[in-house]
Amino acid sequence: MSQALWMRLRDITWSDHETSTGTGERLPRLLQDISSRKIPRAIKACHMVWKLICSGGIHPAAEPTIPFLIELSQLVTAEVKLEILDILKSSAHSLSEINEPQPWQKQTWIYLVKSLPLLRQMRTGGSEDIKISVESIIEILEQNSREK
Repeated sequence: MSQALWMRLRDITWSDHETSTGTGERLPRLLQDISSRKIPRAIKACHMVWKLICSGGIHPAAEPTIPFLIELSQLVTAEVKLEILDILKSSAHSLSEINEPQPWQKQTWIYLVKSLPLLRQMRTGGSEDIKISVESIIEILEQNSREK
Protein backbone atom coordinates (compact mmCIF):
# COMPACT_ATOMS: atom_id res chain seq x y z
CA MET A 1 0.00 0.00 0.00
CA SER A 2 1.80 3.04 -1.21
CA GLN A 3 -1.00 5.47 -0.31
CA ALA A 4 -3.33 5.53 2.66
CA LEU A 5 -6.73 3.94 2.12
CA TRP A 6 -8.61 7.22 2.42
CA MET A 7 -6.40 8.83 -0.23
CA ARG A 8 -6.98 6.02 -2.71
CA LEU A 9 -10.73 6.07 -1.99
CA ARG A 10 -10.72 9.78 -2.76
CA ASP A 11 -9.24 9.12 -6.22
CA ILE A 12 -12.39 7.31 -7.40
CA THR A 13 -15.44 9.17 -8.71
CA TRP A 14 -17.91 7.16 -6.65
CA SER A 15 -20.91 9.09 -7.97
CA ASP A 16 -20.31 7.42 -11.35
CA HIS A 17 -20.96 3.97 -9.87
CA GLU A 18 -24.52 2.76 -9.28
CA THR A 19 -25.57 0.92 -6.12
CA SER A 20 -28.86 -0.72 -5.14
CA THR A 21 -30.08 2.62 -3.78
CA GLY A 22 -28.43 5.22 -6.04
CA THR A 23 -24.85 6.30 -6.48
CA GLY A 24 -21.80 4.97 -4.67
CA GLU A 25 -21.00 8.20 -2.82
CA ARG A 26 -21.48 6.49 0.58
CA LEU A 27 -19.01 3.69 -0.15
CA PRO A 28 -15.73 5.46 0.72
CA ARG A 29 -16.93 6.23 4.24
CA LEU A 30 -18.27 2.69 4.67
CA LEU A 31 -14.98 1.19 3.49
CA GLN A 32 -13.13 3.36 5.99
CA ASP A 33 -15.53 2.19 8.69
CA ILE A 34 -14.79 -1.43 7.81
CA SER A 35 -11.18 -0.76 8.76
CA SER A 36 -12.26 0.64 12.13
CA ARG A 37 -11.00 -0.97 15.33
CA LYS A 38 -14.58 -0.68 16.61
CA ILE A 39 -15.94 -4.06 15.56
CA PRO A 40 -19.67 -3.16 15.72
CA ARG A 41 -19.01 -0.16 13.44
CA ALA A 42 -17.02 -2.33 11.01
CA ILE A 43 -19.69 -5.04 10.91
CA LYS A 44 -22.46 -2.49 10.38
CA ALA A 45 -20.44 -0.98 7.52
CA CYS A 46 -20.04 -4.44 5.96
CA HIS A 47 -23.80 -4.95 6.08
CA MET A 48 -24.35 -1.61 4.39
CA VAL A 49 -21.75 -2.38 1.69
CA TRP A 50 -23.47 -5.74 1.05
CA LYS A 51 -26.80 -3.95 0.73
CA LEU A 52 -25.39 -1.37 -1.67
CA ILE A 53 -23.48 -3.68 -4.01
CA CYS A 54 -25.17 -7.09 -3.66
CA SER A 55 -28.84 -6.50 -2.83
CA GLY A 56 -31.03 -7.56 -5.75
CA GLY A 57 -28.02 -8.78 -7.74
CA ILE A 58 -24.62 -7.23 -8.19
CA HIS A 59 -24.40 -3.51 -8.92
CA PRO A 60 -21.76 -1.49 -10.84
CA ALA A 61 -20.31 0.00 -7.65
CA ALA A 62 -18.92 -3.47 -6.94
CA GLU A 63 -16.18 -2.89 -9.51
CA PRO A 64 -14.23 -0.27 -7.52
CA THR A 65 -15.33 -1.70 -4.14
CA ILE A 66 -14.17 -5.33 -4.46
CA PRO A 67 -10.40 -4.58 -4.60
CA PHE A 68 -10.69 -2.55 -1.39
CA LEU A 69 -12.63 -5.33 0.30
CA ILE A 70 -10.00 -7.87 -0.69
CA GLU A 71 -7.30 -5.62 0.76
CA LEU A 72 -9.28 -4.94 3.92
CA SER A 73 -9.88 -8.65 4.48
CA GLN A 74 -6.19 -8.89 5.37
CA LEU A 75 -6.30 -6.11 7.94
CA VAL A 76 -9.43 -6.75 9.99
CA THR A 77 -10.51 -9.04 12.83
CA ALA A 78 -11.94 -12.49 12.17
CA GLU A 79 -15.53 -11.29 12.74
CA VAL A 80 -15.19 -8.52 10.18
CA LYS A 81 -13.31 -10.80 7.78
CA LEU A 82 -16.31 -13.16 7.78
CA GLU A 83 -18.57 -10.27 6.80
CA ILE A 84 -16.23 -9.24 3.97
CA LEU A 85 -16.08 -12.84 2.77
CA ASP A 86 -19.87 -12.87 2.66
CA ILE A 87 -19.81 -9.84 0.35
CA LEU A 88 -17.18 -11.46 -1.87
CA LYS A 89 -19.16 -14.71 -1.99
CA SER A 90 -22.40 -12.91 -2.90
CA SER A 91 -20.56 -10.95 -5.58
CA ALA A 92 -18.91 -14.05 -7.05
CA HIS A 93 -22.21 -15.94 -7.03
CA SER A 94 -24.10 -13.11 -8.75
CA LEU A 95 -21.38 -12.67 -11.37
CA SER A 96 -21.24 -16.41 -12.04
CA GLU A 97 -24.90 -16.37 -13.06
CA ILE A 98 -24.46 -13.67 -15.74
CA ASN A 99 -24.24 -15.08 -19.26
CA GLU A 100 -23.23 -11.95 -21.15
CA PRO A 101 -21.35 -9.75 -18.68
CA GLN A 102 -20.93 -6.04 -19.13
CA PRO A 103 -17.37 -4.63 -18.98
CA TRP A 104 -17.66 -3.65 -15.29
CA GLN A 105 -18.88 -7.17 -14.48
CA LYS A 106 -15.95 -8.72 -16.35
CA GLN A 107 -13.51 -6.47 -14.49
CA THR A 108 -15.09 -7.28 -11.13
CA TRP A 109 -14.80 -11.00 -11.92
CA ILE A 110 -11.12 -10.49 -12.81
CA TYR A 111 -10.50 -8.81 -9.43
CA LEU A 112 -12.07 -11.79 -7.68
CA VAL A 113 -10.11 -14.34 -9.70
CA LYS A 114 -6.87 -12.45 -9.02
CA SER A 115 -7.61 -12.81 -5.31
CA LEU A 116 -7.54 -16.63 -5.53
CA PRO A 117 -3.96 -16.99 -4.19
CA LEU A 118 -4.87 -14.84 -1.20
CA LEU A 119 -8.08 -16.79 -0.64
CA ARG A 120 -6.18 -20.06 -0.79
CA GLN A 121 -3.84 -18.74 1.91
CA MET A 122 -6.83 -17.94 4.12
CA ARG A 123 -7.81 -21.62 4.07
CA THR A 124 -4.77 -22.58 6.13
CA GLY A 125 -5.29 -20.34 9.14
CA GLY A 126 -8.08 -18.85 11.12
CA SER A 127 -11.41 -20.16 12.26
CA GLU A 128 -13.39 -22.98 10.73
CA ASP A 129 -16.03 -20.44 9.66
CA ILE A 130 -13.44 -18.49 7.68
CA LYS A 131 -12.15 -21.67 6.05
CA ILE A 132 -15.69 -22.68 5.02
CA SER A 133 -16.47 -19.21 3.63
CA VAL A 134 -13.21 -19.03 1.72
CA GLU A 135 -13.67 -22.53 0.33
CA SER A 136 -17.11 -21.65 -1.04
CA ILE A 137 -15.76 -18.53 -2.78
CA ILE A 138 -12.87 -20.50 -4.27
CA GLU A 139 -15.29 -23.14 -5.53
CA ILE A 140 -17.48 -20.54 -7.26
CA LEU A 141 -14.48 -18.82 -8.86
CA GLU A 142 -12.72 -21.99 -10.00
CA GLN A 143 -15.83 -23.69 -11.34
CA ASN A 144 -17.01 -20.67 -13.27
CA SER A 145 -13.56 -19.71 -14.56
CA ARG A 146 -13.38 -23.09 -16.27
CA GLU A 147 -16.84 -22.61 -17.77
CA LYS A 148 -16.27 -19.07 -19.09
